[in-house]
Amino acid sequence: MAELPAPVSGQRHEIGSPVGRLTYYAAGPGAQSKALIHSINAAGSAYEIKPLYEHYRQSRTVYALELPGFGHSERGKRE
Repeated sequence: MAELPAPVSGQRHEIGSPVGRLTYYAAGPGAQSKALIHSINAAGSAYEIKPLYEHYRQSRTVYALELPGFGHSERGKRE
């Protein structure tokens, strides 16, 4: 299966969690930060919040988290 393209610019990071590996992207200067999380739907990913992410990365550090089972985050079996 082909790798999905990056949904936003910036550095891709992965962190472990109790529900599996989560992916987030980070970009921008400054001490102030903003976290953005996509909605939950059939095609949810950080791509949904790309316009906000690209706007805010100009003035602050911005993070875009992909929830478990979405985007590049792990898709584990769960109910």
